[in-house]
Order: sequence, then structure tokens, then C-alpha cells
Amino acid sequence: MTISAAPKKMNKQTKNNILKLYSMLEDNPSTQIKNLGKTAAEHKMLYRLFSNATFTEDYIQEEYIKSCHQALA
Repeated sequence: MTISAAPKKMNKQTKNNILKLYSMLEDNPSTQIKNLGKTAAEHKMLYRLFSNATFTEDYIQEEYIKSCHQALA
């Protein structure tokens, strides 16, 4: 998959929410958002995250890989 234009950078809170999403998916590999979050705040965070225009699969993977490399360093 190619990206024609570089996506806008996400803020730190959105990046942290992506990492929370990954940990939720590791704990519960559900395909339904309502089954991922345990609290109303987590549900709200997920819906906001999925409605973000820069939330693309390529960008998420890039940010996740970067954070993993930083954690290992």
C-alpha cells in the first residue's frame, strides 16, 4: 500500500491511545469495539481514535514500531 501524501502527525495522547488499543487487542482479540474497552472512558477513547482522519493502518504500524524500538533502546 502506498500513501500519496504523508499523514499529519498525531499528538502524544493519540499515540498513547494507539498503544492502549494494541494492549487491549492483545488481551482480547475482539473485532467489536464495544468488547475491547472495559469502561465508558475507554469506549469513548476508542471511538474518538477511530474517527481520527490520520488513523491509517500504515501510520499506526509505523508509530507502534517506533515506540517498540524506543522501549528497547
